[in-house]
Amino acid sequence: MNKGDTFTVTDFSISVEDLSEAGDEGDRLLHLRVPSWASEYKCGATYLLKRQVKGRTFNIGNARVDIGQDGWSIEVALRQTTQDLVRSTSAVAKSVLDLLAADAFQISDLKDPLRQHGLWFHGEEGTTLRAVTTGRLAVRMQLAIEVKDPEGKVRSQHEPKLRWHASHSYFRRSQITDDLHDAYRNLFLALEAMLSEIYPWKVGMGERKWLKSALRHAMEGYGLNMHDFVGGDGGNPYRRFMKEQYRARRYALFHSKLDEAPTIPSDMTARDDLVIATRRLGQLYVHLARLITGAGFAGGMMSEAAFTQMMQSFNDSLVYISQKPDFSISSCLMSSLDMTLNVNGDGSLHHLKGKWASGNIPAHVRRTGITLRKDGDVVDGMHDIVDINTSGASILEVVFQNELANANNLREWFL
Repeated sequence: MNKGDTFTVTDFSISVEDLSEAGDEGDRLLHLRVPSWASEYKCGATYLLKRQVKGRTFNIGNARVDIGQDGWSIEVALRQTTQDLVRSTSAVAKSVLDLLAADAFQISDLKDPLRQHGLWFHGEEGTTLRAVTTGRLAVRMQLAIEVKDPEGKVRSQHEPKLRWHASHSYFRRSQITDDLHDAYRNLFLALEAMLSEIYPWKVGMGERKWLKSALRHAMEGYGLNMHDFVGGDGGNPYRRFMKEQYRARRYALFHSKLDEAPTIPSDMTARDDLVIATRRLGQLYVHLARLITGAGFAGGMMSEAAFTQMMQSFNDSLVYISQKPDFSISSCLMSSLDMTLNVNGDGSLHHLKGKWASGNIPAHVRRTGITLRKDGDVVDGMHDIVDINTSGASILEVVFQNELANANNLREWFL
């Protein structure tokens, strides 16, 4: 636009989308149950696999791992209770998949384990079986703008040209993985690839010296403050970056010599610190990438407060289970909704849960969902097609995780 121009928004829309991450095997159901041997253990979990492997049973320390006969699911049982059942069981499951890859060249991985899984555990009320599914909700905004010059003539608008950059490839991979270590590695590679364009590495120049110099060149050249992307107070921010990111994180995640204490993929120690480091690293990349590569990182935006308010609108809804895969209000068994906001202190993650006692649980559940009221009628809201065998369960819980997935938000929820 030029001085004296006017603009008018001619088309504006906001939509909420559910971003499915099911992939090619989206129609494959997770078969949930309480295993027949569950009495020997304290708790357990079930996950889908990305690739089929041969059914097999493993006993590893205090854990039992069963790969289903169909080769598409993996069950983990623990003899000791744990505060984070998903993180603990998924780590054991991945260790078994490592063994399968090395022993029989059977290569697979857990499929979206954070967002789709089953849990069981023994408690005062008996044995609880919990089915967890996730909706990733993204707000998209679209608008068209008409610009006129001072004489009222419409100016032609040109879409900005997008330029592919090698760092974009690393960045995309950092945002599609469920694994925190993979996300960090690819974010650091994205940062290095981008910096090397404006401050090329020279033969004989040490890696640490180049990175610190490249960062200073970029930050000062584009008028950014390095203090915004490091922890602590005061001191040289470039030295702090090298200490808390390069030495503590990048070095441990990019090197695997065992005598140098690497961070191996299944290592869960200091995970919370790595989450913070990944967030800061991602923010650094995005700020610089906008300026260096011309990336827009554009998209819809919903505040966490607005997202919480949207979830609270379900407050009077009912959660249902049904023996039928198709919705029929007459076949639904209802439960009041138990809402947990800001799960783990995260304003972009909320839980909606239903609960049924053993006397009201059908032997086989094929559909779960939440009903809504529309024009005085009860209608189907969010739902999921499931395969739950409730034999051996005293309590059935159904949890709908709702995750805010704004297009301009970095992914921060990892295993």
